[in-house]
Amino acid sequence: GYLPLFLYDVTSERLENAGLLVSIAPAKEFTSTEQTAISSFVDQGGAFICMTGAEQAAASNELLAKFDLRVPVSPVPTGEGPSEPEPFGRTNALYLSVEPPEEEGYQVGVRMFSAWPVESTDDQAEVIAYGRNQLRIVESDTELPVVIGRQFGDGIVIVIGDTGFAMNKNLEYIGGEPFSGDYENAHFWRWLLTELNGQPEWVPPRSKATDVADDTEEDL
Repeated sequence: GYLPLFLYDVTSERLENAGLLVSIAPAKEFTSTEQTAISSFVDQGGAFICMTGAEQAAASNELLAKFDLRVPVSPVPTGEGPSEPEPFGRTNALYLSVEPPEEEGYQVGVRMFSAWPVESTDDQAEVIAYGRNQLRIVESDTELPVVIGRQFGDGIVIVIGDTGFAMNKNLEYIGGEPFSGDYENAHFWRWLLTELNGQPEWVPPRSKATDVADDTEEDL
């Protein structure tokens, strides 16, 4: 139900009739005027989705700080205090548990192309999905948020720690064929957008590819 448009000028006037604002790893920082316009847009009920990995996060973090959110940057500059964030790479992050009546329950996951941890600087944010490094050569069971959301005024901000998440790299193929045998990420977007719009929750179906994909990754 959306008409997607490129936003060349981030102004209050252009955001006035928008329902959703999406930012994918901008190369330069948002100006103070743009930050004010986006903050006002969210405060008045708009939804802002920011997608960026740690290597491109520097340009977005000043804006995200207004919503008490951040993506730890990588590489960490020499002499800085924070430790280097762990790159999760390609990973499957669970975001929903489904308990159908009179059926066995199942969990729904989303495939991250190149995931990084995301953070909130207060306790008001909600973790939507956790990720972890699933490469066998990395001995780490650390689970950290990779998708996080926070209410701000009448609106909401969603941060996804993956620059390539919506760039057709793990959504579906150009001809519409499923990615890795399923439509997990397309289902995630449909579920998320109904949530953001206050519509009745759309529940993704049981995945046919997750078990096969997990078995394959374990054998690598």
